[in-house]
Amino acid sequence: MCNLMSTFAVKIGIVLCALFMVVVPVTTVDATGGLPDHPSDAERAVEDAAAELVAQADGPPGVIVVIQRGNDRRVIRAGVANLRTGARLRVNAHMRLASVAKAFSGATALSLVARRVLSLDDTVGKWRPDLPHEWANITLRQLLNHTSGIPDFTDEEAFKKALLASLLVAPPPVQLLSYIENPEPTFTPGTEYAYSNSDNIIVGLMIEAATGRSYERALRREVTAPFGL
Repeated sequence: MCNLMSTFAVKIGIVLCALFMVVVPVTTVDATGGLPDHPSDAERAVEDAAAELVAQADGPPGVIVVIQRGNDRRVIRAGVANLRTGARLRVNAHMRLASVAKAFSGATALSLVARRVLSLDDTVGKWRPDLPHEWANITLRQLLNHTSGIPDFTDEEAFKKALLASLLVAPPPVQLLSYIENPEPTFTPGTEYAYSNSDNIIVGLMIEAATGRSYERALRREVTAPFGL
């Protein structure tokens, strides 16, 4: 599923879905029909990619993408939101953003860097000395570009058991990091690239420490409110 979604994201720039999902569209495009009078080649490509993804045996039941050009907003959807009822996906429906959330935490951190509340060279140890000492000298820059070497907590058996035990309520961020059995970086920070969900969690914790606010409040102040999301 991750590979499928990654391919889809490359094709259509799935971040647009997260950025504009809460905006009410003025024009709707359905991947199963109902094209606008003059759909662009790009919109047709998005339609095709959405329909192709939903049609795959191990694909998701539904896909929705919101595209905005100035005041023109278009919705492209394929599949359904509910397999039992056949209900269509709605723009204001709540859904898990998964790793699209990294775009938001990154934007929040970089907004704080621009305002000099944070620095890309700030270390984990500076803002979160309570975290494992092995991470103390890892920088915000390395966390954001996944060169920290910090193990991914989602690979740990303890996390998988906790996930299955509570599918709807996530553990607190610090608890997620506690599932890492060996906190030693898998390589010298800054020397290699390795995608790690742990990086994103630590970025959020550094944001909270630097602002004195919850991550949710910092996100609202730095990103969602200014952009009307």
